Amino acid sequence: MLFSAQDEIAAPPQAVFRVLTDADIAWRLADRCGADLTRRDAGGPLAVGAIYDLQVRLRGVDRKVCCEITTLDPARAMGLRADVAGLLCQIDAALAPRAAGRTGLTLTAALKPESLAGRMLLQTLRLARPRLTGQYEAGVRRFAAEIGALCHGRYRRRGSAG
Repeated sequence: MLFSAQDEIAAPPQAVFRVLTDADIAWRLADRCGADLTRRDAGGPLAVGAIYDLQVRLRGVDRKVCCEITTLDPARAMGLRADVAGLLCQIDAALAPRAAGRTGLTLTAALKPESLAGRMLLQTLRLARPRLTGQYEAGVRRFAAEIGALCHGRYRRRGSAG
């Protein structure tokens, strides 16, 4: 099952990529969503192969999501693979330069079952596809707006005064 949506961000691709790969911002966004984000390896700069664990409550159930960075192409693309509830999710963000220092964002999520439970969940999702597609597109619009705000410095880093 594939979901894809596009939006535009009022910032150049380099700034958008910098925000997408900023670990401090990822932790801040996870906290705001009520999720707990942990990096498995020793840390350092974000790189292909970095693995994160995310504890999050989805549909009333606490879930553990394992995420691995699969693609990092500065100012062009970022991808990650997530394993949750028997589903393998490949999430790709593609950035394209637009006129006037803007960036086109295409966010794609491909879902594949890994188990019988995953197949059952995916079948349930297929039945709700029209509603889920609308929610996904709205979520990408909100995400693009937030990334644009972050690119223009309208957020505070952890530990900053104010």
